[in-house]
Amino acid sequence: MTRKKRLPEQVVVVAGGSYGLGRATAVAAARRGADVVIGARTRQALDGALAEIEAAGANGLAVAADVSRREQVAELVDATVERFGRIDTYVANAMVTVYAEAHRLEDEELRRVFDVNFFGSVYGYWAALPHLCESHGRSSRSRRRFLTAVSHCRRRTAPPRPPCAPSSRARESNNGKNTQTSTSA
Repeated sequence: MTRKKRLPEQVVVVAGGSYGLGRATAVAAARRGADVVIGARTRQALDGALAEIEAAGANGLAVAADVSRREQVAELVDATVERFGRIDTYVANAMVTVYAEAHRLEDEELRRVFDVNFFGSVYGYWAALPHLCESHGRSSRSRRRFLTAVSHCRRRTAPPRPPCAPSSRARESNNGKNTQTSTSA
């Protein structure tokens, strides 16, 4: 069995790392000695989170990225590899929800929920996987980590958040099927 890298030896990427759980995850990893890269849309929030990461004594990088845009997720991953040379753990944390009754939802609102919650996770997986494999080797026994934050509302389907549950279910099923995927060289 391959030993998992200790956190102080890791480069951790947190998509959705400027607020809430993502920010707390990024700062906690920094306090334990990891190099931490955060991605999110809001520059001001990114700068605040980066200041906390650096105050914890860690090397950090903040990259403006909207996870619903595949090319921006690729830029987040590329910036990480350019700065730190690898990725050991990728945390897909970015999520949105809409507070509206189901019959009042606009198509664009529902699409945004799925674009961020589901496709943002998929785009992160696609972009990070080659680097995770490279960092940990291509053996199916290697300890690569792709983590997906899944909302507590994944089982709730009643208003006020009807799109939250299905997007979280899709995200959860995506995460469960591919975190230990092996690749052939």
